[in-house]
Amino acid sequence: GGPGWGPAILFWQFLLAIVLVGWALGRWAPTPLTTRDWLLLAAGLTQIPLPVAALVVLYPVILGLRDRAVPRRFWSYDLQQLVLLGFGLFAAGSLYAAVHAGLLFQPDMQVAGLDSYGSTLAWYVERIAGALPRPWVLSLPLWVWRLLMLLWALWLASRLLRWLPWCWNRLTLGPLLAGPKGFEAWRGAEKAKGAEIVDPGAPNE
Repeated sequence: GGPGWGPAILFWQFLLAIVLVGWALGRWAPTPLTTRDWLLLAAGLTQIPLPVAALVVLYPVILGLRDRAVPRRFWSYDLQQLVLLGFGLFAAGSLYAAVHAGLLFQPDMQVAGLDSYGSTLAWYVERIAGALPRPWVLSLPLWVWRLLMLLWALWLASRLLRWLPWCWNRLTLGPLLAGPKGFEAWRGAEKAKGAEIVDPGAPNE
């Protein structure tokens, strides 16, 4: 805080928003992640760009929904599998980036306003009568942040031991890559179980 105009710390509004998103995902998303898992995961992802964090969160949700429909063509199934594999590698790399940024870099508190950025904070007063006003900043030592991120990284590692087998099971509901013959055999089995066969390019009957 301080006199006149000064910087804004947007991190807290962002943290509140992702807490609300995590709460909603914990109640709705068809994944093994609990509401607490979503909240903690989202909190740790605040140190990577928002679009990247959103894709990381989206990946388990997509895996949880993927058995709602089965592709009609083998090439669309194989393409779907390749996309999910690539998506998974991207999500894994993004989680590593979040841990790396949290443990080694300065925390991104999303400082904005009046030429303020990072740890550089500026205030502006149009007129001063008397003594120069003094701003104030409430902060904690950097080691507190490092400790919190270390605890988050350890928590993430323990949870991944549970999440990764689930992700692999969802990814291999059928053949990893089917080919024409393998896909036809799997498609028949899925039809027998009552799964919906879809083809986005097929005309409606």
